[in-house]
Amino acid sequence: MKFGKYTAEKKLGKGAMGEVFYGIHPNLDIPIAIKTLSSSLVDDELFIDRFIREAKIAARIKHENAISIYDADNDGDNYFIVMEYVSGGNLEAKIKEEGKIREKEALSITRQIASALQAAAKFKIIHRDIKPENIMLSEDGVPKLADLGIARQNTSSQENTTMTGVIVGTPNYLAPEQAHDSKSVDARADIYSLGCSLFRMLSGQCPYSGGTPLGVMMKHVNEPVPDIKNLEPDISVATSGLIKKMMAKKPEDRPQSAGELIDLIDNLNSSDSLKILDQQKSPKTQEQTSVEVSKKSLTMAGILVSFIVVLSIAVALIPAKPSDSGTTENAAQESVEKSPLQNESLKSLNISESINITDLGIEMLPVKATSFMMGAREGEMQTEADETLHEVTLTEDYSLSKLEVSIAAWKVFVSDTKYISVSERRGWSGFYNNQGDWNGRVENVNWMNIGLEDDDAISMITFDDCIEFCRWLTKREREAGRLPEGFEYTLPTEAQWENACRAGSTSPFANDMNYDDLGWVRENSSGRVHKRGLKQPNAWGFYDMHGNVWEFCLDRSEGRGFFDVSTNTYENGIIDPLSTQGTRVIYRGGSYPDRATQMCRAASRGHSLLSYSCNNHGFRLCLSKTRN
Repeated sequence: MKFGKYTAEKKLGKGAMGEVFYGIHPNLDIPIAIKTLSSSLVDDELFIDRFIREAKIAARIKHENAISIYDADNDGDNYFIVMEYVSGGNLEAKIKEEGKIREKEALSITRQIASALQAAAKFKIIHRDIKPENIMLSEDGVPKLADLGIARQNTSSQENTTMTGVIVGTPNYLAPEQAHDSKSVDARADIYSLGCSLFRMLSGQCPYSGGTPLGVMMKHVNEPVPDIKNLEPDISVATSGLIKKMMAKKPEDRPQSAGELIDLIDNLNSSDSLKILDQQKSPKTQEQTSVEVSKKSLTMAGILVSFIVVLSIAVALIPAKPSDSGTTENAAQESVEKSPLQNESLKSLNISESINITDLGIEMLPVKATSFMMGAREGEMQTEADETLHEVTLTEDYSLSKLEVSIAAWKVFVSDTKYISVSERRGWSGFYNNQGDWNGRVENVNWMNIGLEDDDAISMITFDDCIEFCRWLTKREREAGRLPEGFEYTLPTEAQWENACRAGSTSPFANDMNYDDLGWVRENSSGRVHKRGLKQPNAWGFYDMHGNVWEFCLDRSEGRGFFDVSTNTYENGIIDPLSTQGTRVIYRGGSYPDRATQMCRAASRGHSLLSYSCNNHGFRLCLSKTRN
C-alpha cells in the first residue's frame, strides 16, 4: 500500500484514530512507522484538524524518550504521519509477558517518560493518554512515549480545544479531573496517569477495576488511592508513597510538573532504600535498616522525612538550603574524597561547584542549564558542514573538564585496566607531520611513540577509546564513594561543548578574543600538539577549546566526507539535542594543523568514523546525569 512516496510493507496495529504500518524510508533507508487516519473520519474536519495538529505538535519535541516525527502529509483522502519505528514492542506487552517489573527498572522507566513530558512542557504540550500501551520500547529497552494523537497545547487558543462532551483518555489511567472536564486538564493529569502506569508495572494490575469503563472512572474520582504494598509487600515505603502522591485526587497535591516528579524519583534513587532492594534483603531486615535520605537543592515544595528505625519516606520534598559559606579549593577536594554517607551533598552530586580528581590532574568546572544560539553567525568562514544558527535549550546543569584529558591521566587508566588502544591493536593510525601534511594510514604509530609528554593532550585515540576511559572513571569513582548513581563521566554533546566554548559570547572565537591568544592552530602551533593550558582561558575558565586537538562529542552524523557533517538536531527551539543516527562521530574545536578561521571556530564541526584515530584527536570530560 502506498502513502505518497512511502510504501507500507506490513500492518503493525490499529488505534483509536487509524492504522499503523511498517515501511522503509525511501531516502534515509531506515525503518519507519506510518500512522494513518481512519477512512471513516476523513470527512470530519475536526478529526482531520486534530490529526494534523498531532504531527505539528509531536514534531517539535526532540527527545530520546519520545517518538520522533519525520513527515506528515495526505495522499488524496489518506492522511498519514511518518514516524520513528521502535521495534521492541510496548510496555504493556512487557508487563503481560513478565507479570510485573522490578522496582528499580519501573522507577527508571517512569523517570524517562517524565523526562519526555518535561521536554513537551517546554512547548506547553500535555499528552492526556499516558498508559503502558503508549510507551514503546527500543531493542535496548529505552522507553519512548508515543501516540500524541490526543495531545494538545495548553493555551487559550480555540484551535486547541477538544470536542465538547468527549472524554479523552483511557479509563484505567484516567485522572479524576479528566472525567469531569477533559478540556481543562493540565500536565498534572499526565502525572496521575503515569502514577497509574507505575502501579501497573510494579503489581501487574491496574489501580482500579470495575465492570464497566464508567465504573472504573468513578473509582478514580471517589475511591482512595490503593496502597500497592497490599499487593506487593516488598515494594519500598518510599515508592508506595511516590505512587500515592502522583495519584492524589486533587491536582494541587501531586507533583506540579514533570521536572518536580523527576526530582522526587532522583531522591528515591539516591536514598538507601533502593540500595537495600538491590541487595534483595528480606522485608524484616529492611525495617531494621536506617535510611539516610539525601538533601537536594530543588525548586519545589513539600517535606522530606527520614526515620532511623522504620523505613518510611514521605513523598513531598522541600528545598535544601544552600550553604552560606564559601567553598575553598581544599574544602572542595575534601568533599570529593569523602564517601556519600559521610557527605550528603555527594548523594545528589552538587555540580554547581568545581570537582577535582587529583590523581588524574582533572578539574571539572560547572556549567548552568541555559538557552543559547548555536551555530555560525553571518559573515563567518563556514565549511560545507551544517552550521545553521538555531536556538538550543539545555535543561540540566553539567560540568566540563577545564583542560583536555592528558597523557598522564591516560597512563593511570592504562595502568589500572591494562587497556590497549585501537591504534595499538591494529598497528596503524592517521597522522599529521610537522608540516601539516596528513596521511590516512601510517604503520606502527600510537599515543606512546609519537613524542607526547605527560602534560600534553592525549591523542591518537578513537571515540571508542574515549568511551572506555569514561566508563572506567565512572566505575572507579562510584566504587570509591565519590560519585553517586544517576551521574556519570562521559563525553559532552556537541551542544554542551559549544555552550561551554562560547562562554556566553556570540563571536567565532570565545569572548571576541583573538584566536592566537586562545589556542594552538595551524598559524602558531609549529605542526604539533602542545601542553595544555598555555593559552588564555575563555570567560568561564576553559582552556584550549579552539585548536590543539579535536574533541570527541557524543553526537553521530549521517555525512560521509570530512566536511559533510549533517544531523537532525540543527533546528530552532530544540531541547537537549543529541544526534544518535549515523556511522560517524562528531568532534569539535579544531586542532593544531587546522586553519583557525575555518576549522577552529566555536561553530566548526568535523567528524570521523567511530574506529578512526589520528594524532589530532583527543577529548574533554563531561560530568552529567546518566543518559538512559
